Parts: sequence; structure tokens; C-alpha cells
Amino acid sequence: MNKDLTIILLLKGRDAFTLRWFEYAKKTKLPYHVIVADGGNETGLEAELLNKQFHLDVSYEYVRYPYDKSHQLFYQKTLSALHKVQTPFVVLASNDDFYFFDALDYSISFLKENNDYVSSRGEIWDFSISSTLNYDGLFKKNEIYGRLNNLYKLYRDPSVVGESAMCRAIDFSSKRNSIWHDVVRTESIKESYVELVGVGVDDLNLADSLVNFLLATKGKIHRGSDLYMLHQCHEDMTASVICYESPLDWIGVVGWNSDFNKLLDVVARQISDIDQVPFYEAKYKLLKTYYDSILLKDIRNHLLFVREKEMSKYKLTNIAKEVLRGNRVTSILLKMIKGLFDARKPNHQIPSSFVHKITFIQKFLGKSTA
Repeated sequence: MNKDLTIILLLKGRDAFTLRWFEYAKKTKLPYHVIVADGGNETGLEAELLNKQFHLDVSYEYVRYPYDKSHQLFYQKTLSALHKVQTPFVVLASNDDFYFFDALDYSISFLKENNDYVSSRGEIWDFSISSTLNYDGLFKKNEIYGRLNNLYKLYRDPSVVGESAMCRAIDFSSKRNSIWHDVVRTESIKESYVELVGVGVDDLNLADSLVNFLLATKGKIHRGSDLYMLHQCHEDMTASVICYESPLDWIGVVGWNSDFNKLLDVVARQISDIDQVPFYEAKYKLLKTYYDSILLKDIRNHLLFVREKEMSKYKLTNIAKEVLRGNRVTSILLKMIKGLFDARKPNHQIPSSFVHKITFIQKFLGKSTA
């Protein structure tokens, strides 16, 4: 058993994903201890894990927490689980992701050799699972097992560097990737969650940003080029639950201003302490970089997306009119529509070194017992 890393599996329902996660851990002989922090409203998962005898192959500790009926309870659950970690490094994990252990080991080794870095990970790629066709000709939705498709690289930003806390905070603003899946120094992320729980930020996006900024002020953030993890996209994933129609809707939510000011105060205070600069100087620079590199960028991207979406509708209507006017077959229309949208998709060439890992996951997801 690896004595360097603990995985905290943070749960709130989706038990079928959790059982799949443990099947994968069993099949791959997971070498790390797992703390299962269950904040769901169902009570049968612990018994189901025991019934399937996962404890014979996976080192884990199941901890039942009160139902995560609020964001604050979720943050408190996470902090409580962090207090149980006995290893120098930790990963906060979701039950719908697939980690590759050689990449985790590399990140551990990197952090051991580079004390000025606070976290590390390789590349994360998104995927989804195709629906299957029933005998009656209807598509059956199965997001647990099936054919893996729609692979694309989730993040493209390089490492966050800088010799001062303020420089790293600014650099992180322009390379805004959540540190949620990283191998992180346990004490650093524990201290960050103590701040989060103490200050009372409620908004999930701002809470994640608060923890990320605090970690960036503590050290550099490493981004490697190996395949670190596959991240599944599906209807019940957290990002789908907390999304807003636009950034303007988000900042208009009741309590956003209060939470945002709390974020600024906590992070600026830490920058002030680390860099020995005046608090208000740190707060002003943090506010400016957040507006310039995050908020205004999100608003600009949203407006461009809306405009592109409207242009696509216009082009699609004209294509349909042209095809129907010429009395041509429907298949031509479908090909033209497909070509229109395929042209808008970024090209995500899968590196040859990733193929064997992806093939392994594909075989696992396509297992006949599903």
C-alpha cells in the first residue's frame, strides 16, 4: 500500500457511479487508501460495498456524513475528511472519473522533488458514454457502462508559476483550472478548507476559486503532459447542476457580492502575509486581475458564443431552404448540417502514448456484465 497518497472520494448520491468506481479500483488493484465521505440521502451504499466484498481488494474507510443539503455542509464534510488523512499528499476525487496510477505516482514524485510546488497533475480528458439501441429501435440511456466516445482535452493551460504569492495568483487567473483533481500537499489544502469553512462563502464556483487561489499563493502548480485522468460528462455531473445561463446571471445571484468580497479579503490577506505587502494593495491587484482575466473574459466568451449560436441558426435555415428548394434527398441535408457543426469542433488529436490507457477504459466500460 502506497504511504504517500490518500484519495478522498466525495459522494452525494449517484451510487451506481460509486460501484463502478470501486469495480475499477478492484480491477486495477488500487494502491492507495480511500476515505469514502458519503453525504448522500440514501443509506444502502455502505452495505452494498461490503456485500460486493470490495474491502478484500481496496483499502478504504467508509464515513457516513449528514446529508449535503447545503453547500456549507459539503465544505464541512470535505474538511472533516481532510482531517482524517495521514499521508503527505491527497486527491479530492469524484465517483465518475478514472485515474491512472502511473500519473498519480509521477505527480507524487514531482512534489517530493520540488518543494516550491503545492500541487501537480497531468492532462485531463473529457469523455461521454453512447446510448445503446434497444430491440424495439429506441435508444436506451446508460451513463455507467457502454461505448466511450467524444474524447477531448479538458484543459490546455500550462503550469502556474511565479516567485511571489501575488504573481502566482495573477498567473492562476489567466490559467483558471480547478485544482480539484490534483495531487495536493495535504496540509496546504487542509489550511485552505479551514479558511473556506471559517469565512462562510456559499457559492460553489467562488468557493472553488477561493481554495484554488489560496493554494496558488502557497506554491506553484504543476501541469504535466501525461494522461492523468478521464473525466466523464453526463447530466448529473456537478458542473451541469451549478451552471448558469450567462455570467451576468451568476453575478446577479443573491449573496454573490458578499461571497466575492469574502474571497477577496481572505486571499488578499494571505498574499499580504506571504509577500509582506499592504493588504489593500494586494486586494486591489487581486480584484483587478479577477475582473480582467476571469469575469470580463467569461462575459466576452459568452457573448461570442451567443453570437456564434445565432449565426449557426441562420446558416442552418439557409441550408435547409436551399436543399428543399432543389428537391434533393434528405441525406444531403443531414451531411451538410453535420459538416457545419463538425467544422466548429476543435481538433483534439489523441497522443499515441495515451491510446493504451484509453483502450483499457473502453474495455472496462464495455464489459458484458453491465
